[in-house]
Amino acid sequence: MIVTTLLLPLATTAIAFYIYLTLVPSAKTHFLVPKGFFEPKASSKTKNILLVVAHPDDECMFFGPTVVHLTREAGVVVHAVSVSNGNFDGLGAVRQKEFVESCKALGIQPENVVVLDDEKMQDGMKVWWKEEDVARVVQPLIITFDKYGISGHPNHRALYTGVKHVVAQHQKIKAFALISVPLLRKFISIFDLFPTFLIHFRHTLKNRKKLLETQNAAEVRSILMSKLRKERVLFLGTPGDVWGARKAMACHKSQMVWFRHLYLVFSRYMVINELEEI
Repeated sequence: MIVTTLLLPLATTAIAFYIYLTLVPSAKTHFLVPKGFFEPKASSKTKNILLVVAHPDDECMFFGPTVVHLTREAGVVVHAVSVSNGNFDGLGAVRQKEFVESCKALGIQPENVVVLDDEKMQDGMKVWWKEEDVARVVQPLIITFDKYGISGHPNHRALYTGVKHVVAQHQKIKAFALISVPLLRKFISIFDLFPTFLIHFRHTLKNRKKLLETQNAAEVRSILMSKLRKERVLFLGTPGDVWGARKAMACHKSQMVWFRHLYLVFSRYMVINELEEI
């Protein structure tokens, strides 16, 4: 009885907060996306963003809210690369076609979609891709997995190390990683809004507090270069965005086993994407 009394108001508040954030444009701009994030460089009229995933279906299972948001932005061109064709079960050719259709459903033009079939980067739970091999497929602004790879898949995690390697070598390249969350939070859908916002804004406030308390110029530079200062971006999918990501996932007919249907209903990654600069 006590648990029900506590959970009901929390659930109601989470749903109300979600509706507010998805329906009020000013709220989305203020809370979620930093000013200037979508602005292209002065030398270009467009901003090219590369989504790097390990397998066909990663783009909609994990990055749906981000991709749908980006493809709607004026002056932003989204490209998608699947580093493997997902041939672990011998369905590589089928999954390649599904990836193109799924990306199209998310708003990425087919000519901007690439599926690689490199013998050095094949799909597999026991395969770790080398940094230098991953580095060959990237361009100036990249979005990929973080070091935990959301599901812990070694191919996902290898993408992070490869992209990090590129960023360390090329200062002009900027990259963001999709933040992994603990298992309990992963499958509570929009009810993960509260912990996500709490952590997101705690990070921002901690940044400002540190800078305000610091007098020494060398210390300021150190903070600006540290992980603490790294930019974070939060994408929240509207009901329409979530439905679009589900339609994209439906393109992956070869992967729609029973637990994927449960994933589409309960995964917070169908609704919430938090990215952190690598």
